Amino acid sequence: MAAIVVAALAVVAVLIGTFLVRAVGTDAADPTEPPTGPTSPPTAAPTTDPPPATTEPPSTPTTTEPPPPPPPTAEEVFRSGGWEQPLPDPVPLGAPIPAFDDEYRNPQDWLAKDGVTGITVIPTDDPSLNCGLNHPDAGTWTVAGCYSTSHRDVIFVWWNSDSVRSERAFLVAHEYSHWIQWNNHFDVMHAASQQGFNENPAWYEATESDASCRLLSWGGYDEAIVANSSSPCTTDGWYEGWLEDAGRSLGIQF
Repeated sequence: MAAIVVAALAVVAVLIGTFLVRAVGTDAADPTEPPTGPTSPPTAAPTTDPPPATTEPPSTPTTTEPPPPPPPTAEEVFRSGGWEQPLPDPVPLGAPIPAFDDEYRNPQDWLAKDGVTGITVIPTDDPSLNCGLNHPDAGTWTVAGCYSTSHRDVIFVWWNSDSVRSERAFLVAHEYSHWIQWNNHFDVMHAASQQGFNENPAWYEATESDASCRLLSWGGYDEAIVANSSSPCTTDGWYEGWLEDAGRSLGIQF
């Protein structure tokens, strides 16, 4: 009996031991829980960087070319010497002309005494330069002269030994007065030449009268010599600017 009890107790002990073993083993490895190994660091979610901003290349500023300057006017061309023609060298002169007067051999010096500078007075008997010699009656004249836009600041003169000082003074002043017409009244003079009025006798008479009336307005000239010349002053009540009005009355457009 005692042996049976002991055996029974032994069996119980074995069972308890088995239970304990199982219990301990269960605590060590619970099949319902995941294994507790070393923890891996969390894996960061991949980040997606925005695409780099596209940079437009710097634009080239648009430059507007300035418009070309307008072409020069006829007056600008004239004043700048654009109509100038070369003079022969030397300028033809068949025989030396007498001195202008006892005080001024050169009429250019006589003009300068009254402040007229920049004008060159050239004696010549060449009709291609001294257009006064182309007049039908030039063979009987004692003086002749010309102003031409082909030589802007030049007046051409000629006189012979039969001329007197008052005739020479009238001639030089008259040609200088033609220079004034172009220098101060370019619009009407140029318009007349462009519109065919240079061959118009009425316009020719107007320009000659204007030139002579102007010099008479300065005083100091022999009125009889002016009246008996090929270019008398035929305008009563002449005034500076009369030439423009005369041109308009003839139909010159300017």
